[in-house]
Amino acid sequence: TYWLTAAAVAVVAAPAGALQRPLAPGPGRGVVERDAGRRAAAALAAAIAATLVVADVASAADARELFEANCAACHLGGGNVVARRKTLFAADLRANGYDDVETLVAVIAEGKGAMPGYGTACAPRQACTFGPRLDDDEVRALAFFVRERAAASWAAEDSVSDS
Repeated sequence: TYWLTAAAVAVVAAPAGALQRPLAPGPGRGVVERDAGRRAAAALAAAIAATLVVADVASAADARELFEANCAACHLGGGNVVARRKTLFAADLRANGYDDVETLVAVIAEGKGAMPGYGTACAPRQACTFGPRLDDDEVRALAFFVRERAAASWAAEDSVSDS
């Protein structure tokens, strides 16, 4: 929804006449049309890009909050209090076959072993969290967050803290 708002702002903020052809005929008409079209396209692209950057920052913060609320009890700082060899550190993710985003998405959504599933479509019920379920975007944000933190070795200054 955010990018649609930015696109609408870019169209409204485009220079007058940028989205329509000039009425005056003449040899320079094509140049005027191209320049006006380029300005409108550039304004639209800039607005969308700026919004996507803001959305990425917001999703990173949201993913961190999702992790703190749903995962940190067992995976604080990238560890695993239930299965010590199944941490969220890059080497363990790789060794256990969870080093790509799609596999992480599946495990977060559906659960596996002692880990409950958090996705809205998780079934059977006993394999799923008893708490609120996460939608597909939230599950994907968590998967990217885990990959990002694993790549940084869950560095203390950047990782989720226990405070």
